[in-house]
Amino acid sequence: MNRRLLLPLLLILLIAAGCSRPGPVLGEEKLARLLVDLELANAYATEQRVQKFDNDSMRLALRESVLAKHGVNEATLDTTLRWYGANLPKLIKVYDRADSILSDSLRALDLEEQNILAAAAGDSTEVWPLRPSIPLEDAQFFAFELPLDSSWRRGDVVEWNLALHNLRNEEVAVTLGANYSDKAQTVNSFTVNRQGRDNPRFSLLLQLDRQKKARRVFGYIRVPLDSGRRVFIDSITLVRTRMIDDDYHSRRYRVQSISRKRGL
Repeated sequence: MNRRLLLPLLLILLIAAGCSRPGPVLGEEKLARLLVDLELANAYATEQRVQKFDNDSMRLALRESVLAKHGVNEATLDTTLRWYGANLPKLIKVYDRADSILSDSLRALDLEEQNILAAAAGDSTEVWPLRPSIPLEDAQFFAFELPLDSSWRRGDVVEWNLALHNLRNEEVAVTLGANYSDKAQTVNSFTVNRQGRDNPRFSLLLQLDRQKKARRVFGYIRVPLDSGRRVFIDSITLVRTRMIDDDYHSRRYRVQSISRKRGL
């Protein structure tokens, strides 16, 4: 739905306005919002025509409900469109404003749909922000961070899985953590230290605090590399799941917590 869809609607309404009786004329903003709602209703009726709007009487009832929402009848709308049809500069302003409102409405609908899908995914959502395979060469550290959006909840669980290839007998440290928005600037983290050669796969699970709002999740890997050797981080996933009440305390006991303001 855009300008190309609004224009036919306006033309149809202007043609229909020729047989109506005079009456009050709607202001530009009110007319623009009314036209947008009529266009959205028409699109909805077209999409649902097989199930609900398979006859003209149902479409007319939907149109009348839109007019009633705006406190307008057909006579007022016809008179308004007749007047704007004779004042084209003002009609163009209404048309531009309606196009802007329609674009904003579609963006809002898209955002709402994304939030619904994120909530429906609920139990398991892949949130890894980078490529699933990353090489390390002459670098002892790899790090990432993920800012958290509105789809996250307090007490969510984050699981970071990865595999390290071409290791020798060095000790590898892998850390998964979270920063919170509380006054103490709390940081939670969980670290695995081990010789990675015999067991190159790592899986870290971090239970977020259900009393605080996390603002970002971060992780880093430390591999002592000698010159010229490449280590590959592969099969990387970062999965967010919802809190399970019965598992909360058992998952929290391994988490280290520090306060940046207190220097702990």
